[in-house]
Amino acid sequence: MTQYDALSDLPMVSFQDERAESSYPSCVVSFSGKQQECCVCCIDIVGSTKVAAGLGDKNAGRYYEIFLNSVATIASNFGAIIIKNVGDSLLYYFPRVSDPHVDKRVALDDALQSSVVMADARAAINARMAKEGLPPVSYRISSDYGSVYVAKSFTSNIEDLFGSTMNLCAKLNSRARPNGIVIGKCLYDIVSGFEGYSFVEAGEYALDASGQAYRFYELQGKSDTKAINPFRRTGRLGRMSAA
Repeated sequence: MTQYDALSDLPMVSFQDERAESSYPSCVVSFSGKQQECCVCCIDIVGSTKVAAGLGDKNAGRYYEIFLNSVATIASNFGAIIIKNVGDSLLYYFPRVSDPHVDKRVALDDALQSSVVMADARAAINARMAKEGLPPVSYRISSDYGSVYVAKSFTSNIEDLFGSTMNLCAKLNSRARPNGIVIGKCLYDIVSGFEGYSFVEAGEYALDASGQAYRFYELQGKSDTKAINPFRRTGRLGRMSAA
């Protein structure tokens, strides 16, 4: 029995079914006027449409369930709040980054570590996939920092976030290598001096036809292997906060 087999019977985080019981309200969101600085992240499966097409509905559903619940568990363990899943991708953010009572460097290190741990957890996630006769999964992770607008959703208890920071984070995701991590320049400018990570300039994203571009960087780091358990909710993890 491997260490991953031992995790097979552990419960995973479940997503709430947020479909309206009868009909949707005429307004979907209401902007509060609140703006805050935030670290946002996106994780997306590579080539899932082709993979799912060959699985059938039941197995495809299980394929997505294992992946989304696993990465949501890791994100939550580092203090993230899940905003929503869109198909085979997950959007989440780290509210402690904008908490005036929390050391911003600690909160941002948690965000970086969550990405590194997610990348390292691929072996554990794919061990679960293999055990259930499903193909392995590859994914990309992106993250950025900046101002977001907060909106209240009428179909969920969770606040939604909007703005260019969210848009850029999602768009940068496709620029990451499979099973790699990229971060935007706004986040890089803050965390480039953090110990335990390396940052390599990976390219520029064209913002408009005028030639304006936004730099992004590949992130690499070493995770705490004890934290790589994508099937169990724990107390909040983090290297600097645990020190």
